[in-house]
Amino acid sequence: MELKSAIKIESKYLEALEYYGKTSLKLGDAREAFIANFRVAELVPDNIDAQLKLATFYWLGRKYQEVGNFKTAIGGIMKGQVCGSV
Repeated sequence: MELKSAIKIESKYLEALEYYGKTSLKLGDAREAFIANFRVAELVPDNIDAQLKLATFYWLGRKYQEVGNFKTAIGGIMKGQVCGSV
């Protein structure tokens, strides 16, 4: 992927990191999306969008740990069960 190569060359290119995070998530690569959003949040700590995305990743990780099954965790979220056990 050319975008990933560009980010490796200049890891502080904010626009590329944001786009890479969005693209990775759309392609189903949550790990790469998390890393990109983490870098954006590091580079621009007052970037609310990046902070919210990062918080969402952490929250989903917790939900996954609680139920032990990704589909069950996501299913509960889709049904609006955002607090407590799913």
